Amino acid sequence: MAKLHHKFLIVWVAAAFLAVNFIAVAHAATQPAPSGELVIGTALDTTLSDLNPLTTGNSLASDLVKQMYADNLMYMWPDGNLTPWLANSYTVTEHSNGSESIQYNLNPNADWVSGSNVTGPLTSKDVKFTFDLLMANNTLDSTGVTSNLTSVVAPNNTTVVFNFNASSPLWLTYTSQQVILPSSWASYDNGNLASLGGFTNLKAKIGQEITAGPFYLSKSTQQGATLTANTHFWMGSPKIAKVYFEQFKSTAASTEALKTGAIAAEFPSLSDYNSLSLTANITNVVFPEPWIFNLWMNDQVSPFNNTHLRQGFAYAINKQQIIKKAEDGQGAAGPSNTSYGGLPTVLKQDWASGLTYYAYNVTKAKQEITMAGYNLSNSGYFTNNTTGATLNVTIVDPPIADWEAAATFIVADLQAVGVKASLQITPISTWASDVFNISNFQSGIMTYFGYVPSYTNAYYDLADLYSYDGGSNFNVENFNSSTLNSYFQNASRTTNTSVISSNLSNAQHLIDSQVPVIQIGNAYNYYAYNNKQVQGFVSNLTINDPYNLMQVYAVKGATGPGLSGTTLYEIIGGVVAAIVIIGGVAYGVRKRGKKED
Repeated sequence: MAKLHHKFLIVWVAAAFLAVNFIAVAHAATQPAPSGELVIGTALDTTLSDLNPLTTGNSLASDLVKQMYADNLMYMWPDGNLTPWLANSYTVTEHSNGSESIQYNLNPNADWVSGSNVTGPLTSKDVKFTFDLLMANNTLDSTGVTSNLTSVVAPNNTTVVFNFNASSPLWLTYTSQQVILPSSWASYDNGNLASLGGFTNLKAKIGQEITAGPFYLSKSTQQGATLTANTHFWMGSPKIAKVYFEQFKSTAASTEALKTGAIAAEFPSLSDYNSLSLTANITNVVFPEPWIFNLWMNDQVSPFNNTHLRQGFAYAINKQQIIKKAEDGQGAAGPSNTSYGGLPTVLKQDWASGLTYYAYNVTKAKQEITMAGYNLSNSGYFTNNTTGATLNVTIVDPPIADWEAAATFIVADLQAVGVKASLQITPISTWASDVFNISNFQSGIMTYFGYVPSYTNAYYDLADLYSYDGGSNFNVENFNSSTLNSYFQNASRTTNTSVISSNLSNAQHLIDSQVPVIQIGNAYNYYAYNNKQVQGFVSNLTINDPYNLMQVYAVKGATGPGLSGTTLYEIIGGVVAAIVIIGGVAYGVRKRGKKED
């Protein structure tokens, strides 16, 4: 389950000077001590080798870091709203020479802790240290923000100013969402910042890491991990005393454990929604997020290097049927819910007008495939007009229930219009190698999975998926258009709303006309929990979101499932593959070099 991690909407800066103020959040008043426990079933590998937020490659470690280092400067909700977190306010200034400055005024109540002990306040020194570290070792800078960052100034303990050599709609997002690290890390390797990429933040005794979030790690084994409430957290103590992550071989196994009461919560597959709805004491929580299920292909190899063919395939697929049947209706398709301009439903306010939606239409599908240079032969399949070869495609997917079901429907739809199609189920590791390594993602191969952006804003979402200028993290489809790249470049160099909107509208129209990937529908975020054991979840946040875990509490009188140690692991056994799946959505990032572009 994955991720690539939080998804946010940027705050566009329309004026030369914009100040946004928030009410400072002080330490909570005296409150009851944390109590009870929450056991979350996970199919993630729980063997920890790294708790450095800048380098965590293990997915469970990424989840744990999210709880331990819940220390972004601003908190961003799924709808994109910014609210105070480690900073109480910020000011964005666009200068006449095209440069930009952002000033954050920090929350004076945030403290670093080591286990249960406070080690000192979180100050502007820590913020400056974090970005100085990224500037000294830009391989740790996942967003590339430091390439335009000229300086970070800390005039006092609660003020920090970022100075950029150019304006961009992304600087606020990138700086406000960067995990802040303790400046005490500067002592590693005699203060050599460039070597901190090798710092694992794992000491001889788990629980001694310097953290600032609502929980700290108190135990880690091959079978799972334990987080303990940080009673010194600046928002006050979490209500729950312990959060356990317990490993299972698959989501199917953890879903069975949820039904029997062995665990209290999990991220099930979307295809389990209906069965869990009929299970006593189980609450399903679904809400829209920018997760888009797509059918992917390599646009630079035959037969997918033909726009008419991609359009024909888009018409051939009954997208609403897939969402209804393969995803148990836990998603949305159709022209009011899916834009072929590339943006998810949660950014509907940014959709360009006049876009084409490729609704299910067998006649149009055949027409477009014919225009791509194929004819429908007596065999019932399309054949190439030049070579005589049958149009043959294979959908390759890992053994994930809703993905398999969706791919099965897609194969049937393509067969129905005259495309010889088949489904191949392959181990997750093999699938990842084939799809996320462009040299292996070759002729005739397609795959179905969901794209999860790191940030939910119109510019980031489009550029991340469709840019081919070296700045894209997720151009799995290998789509390349110099015109489209220029639209992204124009939008990236300003905070002027009208300029950004105009270029992104042009980009959406080009994407809509070219169909680089076939959008099936928007998925929902989905988790489930046992309401007789725990309650209090915020319905529009993921189950493992730090703010959500602050609110959850154990039901009075409930005994709770307890952490079962090796028992469930020994019964269910095994370690999952490296690709992370959450609710049927894969989180992955493929870095691209300019030479590939």
